[in-house]
Amino acid sequence: MNNKPVLNLFHKEDDFSEYLAKNLSLITSEKLTLIGTKYSVKNPRKSGADGELDILAKDDYGNFVIIEVKRSDKAARQTLNELAKYTALFMEQMGLMEENIRCFVVSTEWHELDLPLSYFRQAVSVDVKGFKALNNSGQLLLKERQLIPPQNLPRFSPETRFFHFDDHASMLLHAEEIRALTASLDGLKAALITLTPLNSNIGYRSILCIWRIQSEYSDQLKNHCKLSHNHHPYPFAGWEEEADILEWITQNSTLSLNTSRELARGTPEKIAFCAENYDFTDLFFLGGQWQKKDLINDVEQIKKNLIADSLRGYDTNRNRYRYKVKSSPKIGPAWTTVCKEISAFVAWSPFWQQNINEILSDIDSTHEIIFHATDDRHFYYRAYQACTHSEADLAFFELNIYQHNQCVCSYVGGWAWDEKTQLTQNEIVYNMLELYDSVGWQRQAIFSAVDENRYDEALLENGFWPWIVKINTQNNSGKLIITEQHPEFFNHKANLKIFLEKNPIFCQTVQRIFYDIPTKPCDGQFFNVLNHSFSVEDIHNVAALLFWKYVKVVGIEKANDDVINTSGNILFEPDGINNVLIKCNYQWIADSPLVDIFASQVKYVSLNHAEREENMYGFLSEQELTRRKTNHHSQLELDKQPVGISGIAVPQAGTLIIAPPLPAIVELSKIPQSSFIQIENTVQALGFPSMMYMKIDGIQETTDYSLAATGIFYIPVPDKETGILWREVIPNSTGIINEIYLSSDTGIRFKW
Repeated sequence: MNNKPVLNLFHKEDDFSEYLAKNLSLITSEKLTLIGTKYSVKNPRKSGADGELDILAKDDYGNFVIIEVKRSDKAARQTLNELAKYTALFMEQMGLMEENIRCFVVSTEWHELDLPLSYFRQAVSVDVKGFKALNNSGQLLLKERQLIPPQNLPRFSPETRFFHFDDHASMLLHAEEIRALTASLDGLKAALITLTPLNSNIGYRSILCIWRIQSEYSDQLKNHCKLSHNHHPYPFAGWEEEADILEWITQNSTLSLNTSRELARGTPEKIAFCAENYDFTDLFFLGGQWQKKDLINDVEQIKKNLIADSLRGYDTNRNRYRYKVKSSPKIGPAWTTVCKEISAFVAWSPFWQQNINEILSDIDSTHEIIFHATDDRHFYYRAYQACTHSEADLAFFELNIYQHNQCVCSYVGGWAWDEKTQLTQNEIVYNMLELYDSVGWQRQAIFSAVDENRYDEALLENGFWPWIVKINTQNNSGKLIITEQHPEFFNHKANLKIFLEKNPIFCQTVQRIFYDIPTKPCDGQFFNVLNHSFSVEDIHNVAALLFWKYVKVVGIEKANDDVINTSGNILFEPDGINNVLIKCNYQWIADSPLVDIFASQVKYVSLNHAEREENMYGFLSEQELTRRKTNHHSQLELDKQPVGISGIAVPQAGTLIIAPPLPAIVELSKIPQSSFIQIENTVQALGFPSMMYMKIDGIQETTDYSLAATGIFYIPVPDKETGILWREVIPNSTGIINEIYLSSDTGIRFKW
């Protein structure tokens, strides 16, 4: 009698399984780390049975490997159904995605597995490999079969929340409060991690995270928590229920400090920064979807999920500033996913993306890669950090290619200064405001959890260019990769540090803009990023107001000359910057530490307009247009109309809008066919109908339905004195007594 029925090598299947667990190298040459055997998988559905995984391991790329051992024909036929069921349960309970799972099937018989294999491959989206077990001269031999998985949806929610505390005791009391609050929620799988600061200058925090709610528990949780999807906006489409649950927990817990929504919202970037300044200490499992003994989700594993510096499947939860991955073509379709994710991460730099795509396409299954990249989208803040911390630099990537555990080639990419571009403070601040619209948003965008805008123009405006260096580690040689458009004699070593050393004005400017914002994450606990904000609109409005006030005193020609000759300083004389701003109702800017930068921008804008001989109208936003419409002026002393008019007919259009001392404008519903028009409606602004004309020199769009025309007004007047009075109301006007000449032989004549 055969005492070893399994391949004449093992007495029973358990012996076979235990042998494989101790000798994982027999299955694959890849490094596998054993997690456990007979791993219990709980079925949350009452109608279903629990399962068990024969062997659970982890490969060198962070994937979980489920190994099912089957020997008989009967067991072989059951393998695929069991594997599909157990894998699905495992992913649900652990909050994993299908692309992070690999399934190895080991069987002594395969003739009944071959037929359903193709169906199983399409039905599941995990990496499946088959191994036929053989007795090779008394030694166990496994012959590999490989299957290819597609991607699947993530299980770990991108929505997370921060809680802030004054002390450790308050943080722990809050954790117990939340645990009690969620104890009865059977359909919830969430976790709270407490963070202990590494220095006394920062406060205590905790992070609340949640896994995807299974559909069968959705209604139960909605009813219990009275969710109504009313916490808009939702930053992540498809994760509304998880966001509502987190909001419900936040609103019903009372022991944390009150903070703004922005400070409360967690992101991978914020959590990565916290990892440098906090110890991630205690883990609290919340809700009823956890196993009694979870072997996977410890503090480090959840911390890794939260930081999400590898995009593998976490499309909505990806870290926007960091990405690290180790991979190889030999792991199958997951390699294709990694290549796409790398390309997506560097897509903001087309030069990098094109070259990296070409490099990855040439890598074969004998190689593996380690890729690491950063994305520092806020150039000005990064420069501000580098003024204090010389190690701070711009975005970079490093791609190392290995063969037989030896690095055979490396690619390194970065950004370097052209060693020429040096802007003035006015040019720097002007570019900032053009890019961010306001100082307030520039300061806030640095910390925004949901802002997806790119601000890479700042790199180019300050003379920075991307580069790549290829390093052949075998002969220690290197090659610089740049484009034909790069500056001549481009030096890729001219980094941010060198740029700042050569640009002291730039250093001073960014230090003034960000003066109260920490240069390192968590240097301070709370600060108002919106303090001392001013916008492009504020600058243009003040510049126009001051210029036209000065015009009222000295006339437009002298005002223009004086602005040019004094570089705009004349506008703040003799009262001084602060007093002038207070008189203009800009008290908050007068009190700001950034008042001198604001004044400098006002002078800069005024000078540019004066040199181009362009009128300044202020910033014609929808709000400003509405405000000016409310300034009704009764100017009955100017109601002097000609008794006769002759000459060519001029099309009528628009509504007069006045706001002395600013120049008048005309609101239009559509662009007129002629650049010379008669104003159709003057009653709203003046209180009486008046004949006046406008030579349009520009049209600005203020809303989807409204246009604002700027230019010179021509007003019929009986005498020069009346023309002077009109300029008090409409500074950009000229009085016409007899005739407006439109060409050498055409015009409009008036009779008084």
